[in-house]
This record gives sequence, C-alpha cells and structure tokens, in this order.
Amino acid sequence: MNGSINLSMPDGWVPEFAREMNNCFLIRPAPGTISEEEKDILENRNLMDLLENVIMPMYYRNQDQWLSIMKQAAKDIFPVFESARMADEYYMKIYSS
Repeated sequence: MNGSINLSMPDGWVPEFAREMNNCFLIRPAPGTISEEEKDILENRNLMDLLENVIMPMYYRNQDQWLSIMKQAAKDIFPVFESARMADEYYMKIYSS
C-alpha cells in the first residue's frame, strides 16, 4: 500500500486492507470452476466494466468522491502498512516462534 487508490483483485494481502469504494476498487474475480482462459476473459471484462462505468466517471465527474477515497486510502495505510511495524511482525513470526 502506498497511499494511492488501489485497483486490484481481492487476493493476497489485499483483503487485509481493501474496503471497496471506501479506500480502493476491487475487480470482481471469476469463479474458480472455469478454465484459466475463461477466467482471464471474464476478469478482463470485469476490469474494463469497473474502469468504464465506475472509476473513470467518478474521476471526471465526481471529484469529491474520488478525493474522499484517495484521502481514506492514504489515512488507512498508517500504522498498518508502516515499515517498522511490518519489520517487527516479521521478526516475531520468523525468529521468536
């Protein structure tokens, strides 16, 4: 996290931080029951739909909402994504167990 508005799939570390339309935008994942090729196509459509129908209109037509999300994203990174906290946590998990 870097204090900007993130656009991502809800996987990996993202669910720890992401609050859809509050501090980020999330791409709706495809079901795991379809082929990789079908997943790529569907997730690409979901990305393009989000960009065309939510993100771009908000950026150009609703700067107050965009700014609110941007400010919240910047506010949410501290102290959770502060490097000293992460280093302490990694040390405790790796060397203190």
